[in-house]
Amino acid sequence: MKKQLEIFSNYLSVERGYSTNTLEAYKNDILDLLKFLEKIQIKNLKNVSQENIYGYIEILNSKKYKNSTKSRKIASNKSFFKFLRAENYIQSNPFSEFSQPKVSNKIPDIISIEEIDSIIELSKINNNKFQGYRDSTMIELMYATGMRVSELVNLNLSNIYSSDSIITTIGKGDKQRNIPVYRKVITNIELYISTYRKKYAKFETDALFITRLGKRMSRQAFWLIIKNIATSAGISKKISPHMIRHSFATHLLQGGASLKNVQDLLGHTNIATTQIYTQLSNEYVKNSYNKYHPRK
Repeated sequence: MKKQLEIFSNYLSVERGYSTNTLEAYKNDILDLLKFLEKIQIKNLKNVSQENIYGYIEILNSKKYKNSTKSRKIASNKSFFKFLRAENYIQSNPFSEFSQPKVSNKIPDIISIEEIDSIIELSKINNNKFQGYRDSTMIELMYATGMRVSELVNLNLSNIYSSDSIITTIGKGDKQRNIPVYRKVITNIELYISTYRKKYAKFETDALFITRLGKRMSRQAFWLIIKNIATSAGISKKISPHMIRHSFATHLLQGGASLKNVQDLLGHTNIATTQIYTQLSNEYVKNSYNKYHPRK
């Protein structure tokens, strides 16, 4: 069964151009089902029945996953079995009658401009100047570009075009995009590289953001940095790097940027994905109206 999974993974990578992170998500979701099938003594995907899928979904429900998680797992496996049927590995698709749980369009949490300023300023306060300058540079760069945390930690020195104030990054589907940044961000990056980074760059010759051990910064490490700084700033929200991305998009729309521009900056393929931020922007307008209208 794992052989078919590898073939499917290659298909997603080569023909569909999916990113490494997306491929890992698919693989983990499908392996979850394959482990279940092995437990019930099914060793050939041709023998999987709708009854087996009902049993798997009952397992998902018993684990009290969020609807978004269940929906993703079912979608991954539906795609897998659809591929198997199309390639004649199986004669019928046991997932054909199953639909994913509805996922509500929950409005994402954001950080206020004041909270962003506070986090950036506090990140500079560190007994180790290298860490303080690296952390503040990373946070400001993320807020300046709205890039995903995976894009941020995977930046290389070669992605920085100082003279044009442009950052290039590889997003989902291995699509490259150029993101403009304000001059202060470039100045901070240049100072970080010339003054602080070179002292610790032992193993990674091209990675932009590194640890004191000289290795590339990881997503998990950056998440912990954000979390600790937010706690020090007295922010009660559960801050995450992705919340900074949400805030970037919302603040741009509140400032008058077009939805299409924000879509391009975020690297969204479908503008419908970006539209959720208009709800936040509209809420901001509503609050401002209620606060400032003279006849209220």
